[in-house]
Amino acid sequence: EAVLFLIVFYFLLVRLGGNCFIAFLITFYLGTSHAFLQQACMVRAEILSLLFLFCGFYLILWLIQKRIEPSVGWMRFIIPVGFFLGLAAFSKIQIGPALVLALVAVIFYLLSHAAKAGLL
Repeated sequence: EAVLFLIVFYFLLVRLGGNCFIAFLITFYLGTSHAFLQQACMVRAEILSLLFLFCGFYLILWLIQKRIEPSVGWMRFIIPVGFFLGLAAFSKIQIGPALVLALVAVIFYLLSHAAKAGLL
């Protein structure tokens, strides 16, 4: 699961920053750090909850950048996002504040999109 976490983390950084080399360097630094290797060997590691959280965030960023119309295509992406964020909360309850922040960001984006379309 640690390697899968690094892969998702890399693609999240590429999606956020757009620079593959910098994303690789940050991911390599994280993957070779002592704290990450210690977390990877623990029985109840935090990596699994962060993996689900980053998968949900990656899908949210992908959804926002695609500019899909809310009435047609959003349900295909909101359901997996909710699934990943729900798994993050189920695997570790301390991830709650980050989930609330993600929910507020998505609601803010939906409201601003609806206001631009004249639905509000």
